[in-house]
Amino acid sequence: MSLLGMEPAMLSEYVEILEKRTVEDEGAGRETQYVGIGVDAWEWVRIQPLSARERRAAQQMDSPAQYRVRMRARSDITCEHRIRWQSVELELTSGPINADERGEYIDFEAAEVRP
Repeated sequence: MSLLGMEPAMLSEYVEILEKRTVEDEGAGRETQYVGIGVDAWEWVRIQPLSARERRAAQQMDSPAQYRVRMRARSDITCEHRIRWQSVELELTSGPINADERGEYIDFEAAEVRP
């Protein structure tokens, strides 16, 4: 068992990491899209809904669904990225925060992206 009781099996959701790209659209304009970051685009994570108390503390009760996302530490993921989880896109709203003393895991807060 690793620090804080975090077993690797606790990272039970397989998600795609997305980055923002601006592309030319057919109307000679520019469009922003989120696309997979390439070979390292897939990551095992743990996703937990934030409690009502945590959402109240952030004064965001009527905002989209909020989550805490934990993954193995990596330095290339920032709040500029999104995560595709099942059919839902999550915008990383804060983090990364060191989730343990040894620096093995990082946490982000994330919000569901509404169409």
